[in-house]
Amino acid sequence: MRGSSLMSSRKRPTSAMADTFPVDTLPVGPVERTIRYQAPFVRPNREQDDRTAWAFFQQDHTKDSPA
Repeated sequence: MRGSSLMSSRKRPTSAMADTFPVDTLPVGPVERTIRYQAPFVRPNREQDDRTAWAFFQQDHTKDSPA
């Protein structure tokens, strides 16, 4: 199950994590790939991101553009 190691690894304080999964997109057949994630890990705050985006788009940008 892909991603299960990522979920369980979030609880452990480590400097890196790895996730191994099969890839079947090559002509030679399926191979295993490992992706290594290096710390620090960032957890996005979508609510704050939405506030920032809405504030930007609500600004009047017509005075900045040439006529």
